[in-house]
Amino acid sequence: MSYNKHMQFGSIGMNANVYVFAILGGFLAFAIVFGEARLKKIAIALLVGFFAADQLADFVGTHLSRVGVKSVDDAMMHVILLTVVAVPLSLGKASGQGGRFSLRSIILAFLVGSTLIAYTHSYLAVAMQEQLSTEYNLIAIAADNRLWWLSGLILWLIILQLWKKKEPDEDGKGKKGKKK
Repeated sequence: MSYNKHMQFGSIGMNANVYVFAILGGFLAFAIVFGEARLKKIAIALLVGFFAADQLADFVGTHLSRVGVKSVDDAMMHVILLTVVAVPLSLGKASGQGGRFSLRSIILAFLVGSTLIAYTHSYLAVAMQEQLSTEYNLIAIAADNRLWWLSGLILWLIILQLWKKKEPDEDGKGKKGKKK
């Protein structure tokens, strides 16, 4: 069976290089515009979405076929469940200040994007996974290190939670920079 050079999620086809750069660039742009607090909320929502998609895709697909709904591609089912869970969880007000761009947010954006690429790659058919991994180095790096990206993301979220940024009023100085 021969596949074209596009990732297939149901009827949606996408060039793999465009996909990688769109995901990483999108999260980097998101970090620049909205800051670390919003990105942390999205990262946690994606973690919950990954878990839900991995655990519920077969269950939902089986029950949809029992009620007469046309069979949905397994990759598309994972993407739908990921989206249905992650989008509502990422909405709403983010705790902390938004719009602050830092090295911390760049690292977080890179880890979130890489983890998303690795997991969506794992949703594809095995033949498509093998072809994409041999033809595209960036996807191969993400896919071969999927658990490392996930572990790194979780560890970085823990570090960010423990390593609080110093607020201007926490440095012992008042509004005009004088000691209190």
